[in-house]
Amino acid sequence: PAHAETLYLRGVAAAQQSDWPRAEQFLKQAIHQQPKRAPYWLSLAQVQKGTGQRYEAKQSLEQAIALDNHLAPAHFELAELLLIDQQAWQAKHHYQQGLAVEPNQISAWINLAQAEIRLEDFPSAYASADRACRLDPKSREALFNRAVAARAMERVDLAEADYRNLLAIDPPYQP
Repeated sequence: PAHAETLYLRGVAAAQQSDWPRAEQFLKQAIHQQPKRAPYWLSLAQVQKGTGQRYEAKQSLEQAIALDNHLAPAHFELAELLLIDQQAWQAKHHYQQGLAVEPNQISAWINLAQAEIRLEDFPSAYASADRACRLDPKSREALFNRAVAARAMERVDLAEADYRNLLAIDPPYQP
């Protein structure tokens, strides 16, 4: 009953079945047994996020990152919560930290571009969206973000080309 890895796996299994109370209980028990296991904190944060406990999820993600700064999913999850809370500078930092470890995460590049658009750092937003477009040339969100950044930089030619590509891929696209 006190084996940390078993408790962790039971928590993950409960989360996969959307049994949030049991998942949280098992994960907290696993953390009690092995408090320095970053993946345990990440899984707890995902459960907390899924149940609307955003503040607690942020704390758990910060703990996971403190234990393992190279745990890219923890950076991505925390950045997403920070972006929702209108903390674009902090979100940008965590997206960059996660992408330094896992550079092929299209959704992270797209979200980084959104943070940079909010910060009105349009050249960086264009570059981030462009990176996502290179990973997936048909990504609607990446094309849209790149077009928004290009338009903000008064590069109408680039923006128009991306909007045309976007409409060719998905004519009724609405962000």
